[in-house]
Amino acid sequence: MILRAAQAAPDPPLLETWEWLSLRVDPAQEAMDLDRRLFKEVKDGKRPSLIRFFRWRDPAFSYGRTQGADEDSLRDARSRGLAAVQRPTGGGKVVHENDTCFTVIWRKESRALPWAVNESYRTIHGWIASTLAEAEGDAFTLAGNPADLGNGWCFQSPICSDVMRNGRKIAGGAQWRDGGAAIHQGSIQTRLADGTLDRFRSSFEAGFGARLIF
Repeated sequence: MILRAAQAAPDPPLLETWEWLSLRVDPAQEAMDLDRRLFKEVKDGKRPSLIRFFRWRDPAFSYGRTQGADEDSLRDARSRGLAAVQRPTGGGKVVHENDTCFTVIWRKESRALPWAVNESYRTIHGWIASTLAEAEGDAFTLAGNPADLGNGWCFQSPICSDVMRNGRKIAGGAQWRDGGAAIHQGSIQTRLADGTLDRFRSSFEAGFGARLIF
């Protein structure tokens, strides 16, 4: 009888490597300058696609690079002691007080995220909604509204694929693309339960076929 060597088990599929940055708390301008620098480094191929969560050191008011901020909004922000800062992405006006924000930066050839704006927006916010639902035991859904910024205040006018809870917009975001790289900046306007950031990390790895490095 001829004994055949046992066939080796097939190698597991290679995971795409992303970077996970530790939570930071920075002044408004430093937070946006950091995102601009990280975007350039990913675009230039100096670091892999990445995710980071961050909070604002002080209450702030941010506005998109395309829509901008009108003088009345800037005057109101100053009267409330809010640091005004322009984001490197588009989108409307956002007040940051007790929210937690996140940034996703990826290259066009990434297999983990789609490149098209609407698809990537829906995919990223689906990840946010499902992880929040798991962490908080509540129902989070994606809005089906057409893209309409309304009065320009991001959290007063839900657009398609924003994250909703009980009819209220909980998370929204904006994107920008340049040189084969994309950046998505989002705000979650609810207090996160302990351990939620760990859930976001593990759910991204499981759902997107990515290996996160620190």
